Amino acid sequence: MSLINAAKLTGRNLADCKFVVIGAGAAGTAIIKLLNLYGAKNIVAVDSRGIVGKSRTDLNAEKTALLEYVDASQSGSIEDAITDADVFIGVSRAGLLTPELVKKMAKDPIVFALANPVPEIMPDVAKQAGVAIIGTGQRLSKSGQ
Repeated sequence: MSLINAAKLTGRNLADCKFVVIGAGAAGTAIIKLLNLYGAKNIVAVDSRGIVGKSRTDLNAEKTALLEYVDASQSGSIEDAITDADVFIGVSRAGLLTPELVKKMAKDPIVFALANPVPEIMPDVAKQAGVAIIGTGQRLSKSGQ
């Protein structure tokens, strides 16, 4: 629901967005399959070795099966994947999304940095880099707790 609302707030149609999902394990795979159900077509998956695509010779069975749901013609690094991306969804590791990478994204990007306990980019850093909407998986607590 957050993604649908973020798309509305930034004037996007999910079917027209370029998605980059960093983390091609169980969580990333589930997210990619859900994006497909919502009509997303332009999805790039990235793991620790780069873009998950047909040109990779090191893919395990799960990542080979993932090629059905992503733009498997792509190859390269996270920098290549994120260029002109509308939406970043991270289920990987802390600090992976830098302000420099955010600046390569499309105008008013949407970022869901879900790594825990520390997200791929901190919300204040994301906003300073130009992110329109940021969501994290961090647990919020009341002051003094």
